[in-house]
Amino acid sequence: MQTYTHGLSGLLMGTILFPNNIWGQIVCMTGAIAPDLYLAPKLVIDKLAGRRPFTQRSKNFMTAVEVFNSVPLALFFLYLMGLLAIPYLFFFFLSYMLHLVVDALTHSLQNDASYLWPWKRKFSIAIWEYRFNDGKNIFKPKFPEAMLSIALAATVVAAQIVL
Repeated sequence: MQTYTHGLSGLLMGTILFPNNIWGQIVCMTGAIAPDLYLAPKLVIDKLAGRRPFTQRSKNFMTAVEVFNSVPLALFFLYLMGLLAIPYLFFFFLSYMLHLVVDALTHSLQNDASYLWPWKRKFSIAIWEYRFNDGKNIFKPKFPEAMLSIALAATVVAAQIVL
C-alpha cells in the first residue's frame, strides 16, 4: 500500500488502543509509516536527477528496502523494547509489524526484497498487487486503495466519536 494508507491504518490502531491519548495515536501512526522511510531520500534523489521516482533500483536501495522491511529485525527490536520496558515503543513496533503484514499481502515479490533480511529467502503471500504503473502517478491511489483509505479514515473519525 501507499505510505499514506499505512499511516491511516496506524492511526486507526492508535485510535482504538489509545482513544483519549493523542501521543499513543501518533506513536502508532509513526510506527506504521516507519518501514517506508527509505523512500523519502530516494524520491528526492530521483526528482533532482530528473528521473521518474523509483524506476531505477540500485543494490544499495534494495538493501535499504530489505533492512527497513525485515521481520526478523523488527522482532529483534521489539524484544529489545520489551527489555527496556518503554511502553509506547511496544506499540510503535506493533504498528510497524502491521505495515509489514499488509505489505506482505499486497506486494508480489517479483521486484521486491525479502522480508527475512539478512537471509535472502523470499516468500510471497500476496493476495493483491496494487502497483501496476512504472513510476507514473505514484501518489495517485488506485481504486481499491482509495476505497480502503476512505474506509480507514471514516473508521478513525467514528472511533474518535464513539470512544
